[in-house]
Amino acid sequence: MTVRATDPGGLFIEDTLTVTVVSAADQFNNLTAAVDKLRDDGVLNSGATNALTTMLENALSSVRAGNVTPAINQLNAFENQVEALRNSGKLTDEQADELIGNLEALLPSLLEE
Repeated sequence: MTVRATDPGGLFIEDTLTVTVVSAADQFNNLTAAVDKLRDDGVLNSGATNALTTMLENALSSVRAGNVTPAINQLNAFENQVEALRNSGKLTDEQADELIGNLEALLPSLLEE
């Protein structure tokens, strides 16, 4: 996509940018991969990883079945669990913020499903 901005005097700047649209399913996969990386890096144990990924898998199943409200509830539970892991010191603020940021990016796409 090319974007052009012109001021009242006719001066302009033009630049090209790429817009990538990521499906809800791909966003779920990216979020699951982020959780798995925290496990692989030794940040999360298998129990915490399993709890988080199960919430994501259940939410994705709900989306695929057309049940958006339960999916959102399951994602809220995911966010609550991430906050609990932050509060317990198992996740740093940066790690928790990354997961929650990815989650917040996912939510609008669910409303379009």
